[in-house]
Order: sequence, then structure tokens, then C-alpha cells
Amino acid sequence: MKQILELRDKKIYQLFWQYTLPSVAGTLVLAIYYMIDSAFIGYGPHLGDHALGALGVLLPVMNLLGSLGTLAGVGTSSRISIYLGLGDKETAMQIMGTSLLFTFVISIIPISLIYLFMEPILYWMGATDETYLFARDFLGYYLPASLFLNMGTTLTHIMKATGYPKKALYIMALSVVFNVVLAPLFIFVFKWGMKGAGGATLLATLLSACIIIPHFQGEKTLFPARLKLRFKILFQILNIGFAPFLITAMTSLIVFCVNRQLIAYSNSVSLEGYLIASRFHYVFIMIFVGISQGIQPIIGYNFGAGNYTRMFQALHYAFKVALGVGFVALLAGIFASREMVQIFNPSPGLIEEASKALFVLTVTLPLAGCQMLIGGFFQHIGIAAKSAAISLARIAFLIPLIYLLPLCWGVNGVWASLPLAEVLVCLTGYIVFYFQKKQMAGGK
Repeated sequence: MKQILELRDKKIYQLFWQYTLPSVAGTLVLAIYYMIDSAFIGYGPHLGDHALGALGVLLPVMNLLGSLGTLAGVGTSSRISIYLGLGDKETAMQIMGTSLLFTFVISIIPISLIYLFMEPILYWMGATDETYLFARDFLGYYLPASLFLNMGTTLTHIMKATGYPKKALYIMALSVVFNVVLAPLFIFVFKWGMKGAGGATLLATLLSACIIIPHFQGEKTLFPARLKLRFKILFQILNIGFAPFLITAMTSLIVFCVNRQLIAYSNSVSLEGYLIASRFHYVFIMIFVGISQGIQPIIGYNFGAGNYTRMFQALHYAFKVALGVGFVALLAGIFASREMVQIFNPSPGLIEEASKALFVLTVTLPLAGCQMLIGGFFQHIGIAAKSAAISLARIAFLIPLIYLLPLCWGVNGVWASLPLAEVLVCLTGYIVFYFQKKQMAGGK
């Protein structure tokens, strides 16, 4: 097909933007939902700081549920691209059917468990008596929405890998538009509070699913949907998708650890300030994830075809873009942190804490973007162990630092541990990448 041949012949910068923009839109959907809900909740009647804090408490849960869609979608997209590069369409078709069934199963199990044990889970995640009811009301509607989000993530990854990145972009954009329209209607007009915010997300994801499914029923798609679970193929999907799953899951663990340490060494205002700042940090992290996933078909296809020169050209172009995005984030954190956090209408004291936290979170983003691309590179060429090792390195460095530094410096030690761990992870990733590139160049 023409879309597949483009991966071999089209100019790298054109392919990059063609595939990366829809990918970034896809990864940003959850972050944008979160930002939209936060903004409207901040101004909503009878809500305020505690409601904002409740939504922050839910961030690890939302990240973890969203990472399940990444686990299936990224592994599926990578494997499909590699097999297309090898000319094996039949195996690519089997991958699609296995992935869709797996996405449904892997989503429905944790959703059911969270419904059953919602109260202890929320308090364990850091909810207080003031924030618990707000968190419960939102989560009750968000849980079924996460099923539609995960299914949509897998399907849009398949669309991008099979030559329809623009269509995937349009569908993701419509999903956000639905939520922008529905959230203020439910919160301000119907006055449904947190339930309205969660209900808007649920309805928006359902409408998006109704739009995307017909794409896989038409004759113009590359594959018909053949639903059958093949465990050999499932292992191949998980082997690739586990690394990006770890990135998102580790983000949830980091937020959880920071929450606990801020409670131990500071107060609820510091915690809520961090949770507000983490909304912006999460947006930029999802941009980097989107860039990494966007170049996946280009890298996967050319790796499968043995064209290493073209593969590294795509990766180096992505490095430049990620650095640019990271420096924009850093400048925003330095010069516009107060203006950014005021979007959520927090109290004056909360603005100060959130501004401080935002600077800490953005200072290493230029390095973080390149480090995530390196981890993604190993994932895209099927070396999942190195990709997973780089992801786990973040926790290996952060956990000791975030528990040891506060013993000497108190809450300042909590803040210092975040950029220090990021620098160490970036150095580790670069060293691993350097030797891998040298090895591939020698092998060629």
C-alpha cells in the first residue's frame, strides 16, 4: 500500500510530523481530559481547593489505568510495523485481533477491583476526609470511561501503524472537543459537581468509540478485525509494550511516593501544590511519549527492512524536537509558573506552593525528553529488556533519594530528589544507547 511504502521512501521530516502529530494527540487525550476537568472544577460551584486536591489524588490511578492501554497499543503498533516491513500481512492481522481482546480483559479486571475496594484505595493513595467524597464521585464515572479510553488507544495505534495517522488525529481531537463541551454543561448548568466532570469524560469517550469502530469495518482498512487470542502473539505484544507501560506506571508510583513524603515533611498545601503542578508536568511527559510512539512505525519498519541509516535519521530528528519542547517547558516553569497555575483558580497560598513545585518539575524536562526517546528506541526495535531497564532506573534512583535526602534537608530534600534522579536516569540511558549504536554500526 502507498501508506506503507512511504515509511521506506518519504522524507524523514515529513514522515515525522505526519506520524507524530496524531500520536501526540493520542497520548495527550488523557492529560487534556485531566486539565479540562481541573480547570472547570476549580471554578465550579461548591468545589474549590479540596476538589482540585481530590483530582490530584486520582492522578496515579488514572495514569495506571491509562498505562494498560499503552501496554497493548504500543506493543501492537510496534509489532505490526515490523511485520509490515518484513511483508508478512497475515501475522500483522493476527496481532490486531489478539490485541483488542487483551485490551478489553486487562482493562476490565482492575476497573472491577477498584470499584469493589474504592474507599481503602483512595485513602491509601492520599485522600483525606475533605477530599475523599470529591474523589469518589469523580472516580465512579471515570472507571468505565477508562475502558473506552484504553480500547480507543489500541485502535488508534493500529490506525497509525497501518497508514492512517491523520484520521487517528481527527478522532482524538473530536474526543477532546466532546469533553470541552460536556464538562461545563454538566458542572455549571446542571450543577452536578464532580459527578458532572466524571460523567462528561465518560460520555466523551463513549462518543469517540462510536466514531472509531466503523473505520475497522470498512473495506479500505488494511486489516479486517479478526478477534482471537493467540498467546504467542500476546507475548510479542507484551515484550514490546511493557517498557512504555512501565514509564506510565512508574509515573504513578513517583506521584504516590512524593505524596507520602510531602505529607510526612510538610502539609496539605504543599501536597495540593505539587498535585496542581504535576498536571502541567504530565502534559509535557505525554508529549514526549507521543513523539516516541509517533516515530515507532518509521523506526520499526526501517529496522525490519535493515535500513539503519534511515532509522537513526528519524531518531536524531526526534531528539531535536524533544529538546525544543523541553526548553519551552523549562522557560514556562521559570517565567510563567504563577500564571499557569492560576488557570485552576486556587487560593493565594496554594498558588505559591504550586509555582515552586512547577519549577522543580520542569527544570530537567529537556533531558527527560531525550531519555524517553532512547527508551522508546529500544522498545521499537524489539530490545525490550534495555527499554525496561531504563524505565526501572528512574525508580531505582528516585526511591532511595526521596527517602534519604529529607532526613537531612526536610521538605527541600523531597524537592531536590526529583531533578537529581532525572539527571542520573538520563546519564544511564545515554550510556546504554551509545554502546547499542556503536554495536549496530559495527554489525552493519
